[in-house]
Amino acid sequence: MRGMTANGDLIRALRRAQGLTQEQLADKAGLDVKTVRSAEQRKRLDGGSVMKLSSVLQTEMRQLIVRPRRGSRGSVEISRRNVVLDWLRAFNDHDADRLMRCYHAEATVHLPGAPHIPFGGVFRGGSNIRRAAQAAWPYCRREAASQQRYAILTSGDTVVVEGRKHLRKPDGGVWRLHFTHVFRFSGELIIEQQVEYDTLRFAQLALFPLAHAPAQPLAVDPPSGF
Repeated sequence: MRGMTANGDLIRALRRAQGLTQEQLADKAGLDVKTVRSAEQRKRLDGGSVMKLSSVLQTEMRQLIVRPRRGSRGSVEISRRNVVLDWLRAFNDHDADRLMRCYHAEATVHLPGAPHIPFGGVFRGGSNIRRAAQAAWPYCRREAASQQRYAILTSGDTVVVEGRKHLRKPDGGVWRLHFTHVFRFSGELIIEQQVEYDTLRFAQLALFPLAHAPAQPLAVDPPSGF
């Protein structure tokens, strides 16, 4: 089943709490007003639309999604959840081969960018996605399993992961970076992935040791298979 069912009552309540009309919310989120109306009518939306709404409404994405009834999750959704868990472990371990086994050959990954973050952009095909991951890893610290904090929600063909990663500040303190991944599946492989996090703060904190060197843009090949 394509997309995820929106929690229309909560979206409407949060919109009204901010004093926004449906048109104003749509404008702030960069969405068509029909999408906002569909969300408030508990219709199915794509993960990118829900991500934009959660950003404007200042709430976690999983709160805006109707959770499947306990025991109603099918074997395909369980399998997709396991693929995402394997993706999380592979990314944390900087294991490119294992990571790429999670993707469809025609997958697309959308990564936000900012100054000093050379791995932002849209990456299509296995070789480009692999290159993007390898460019990101020098900036990402590995964490023990006990340090990783995230929540996973499956809905139709989409799996949402929200969590926090601990980053060290230049002064020795710790700052928690909130991130959201939206994985859309084709069968049991990831066909599309969208990522959201505070890019400017990430550049200030995670990239502090490398921030003095200008970031080199990441070369992208034409779409290709693995």
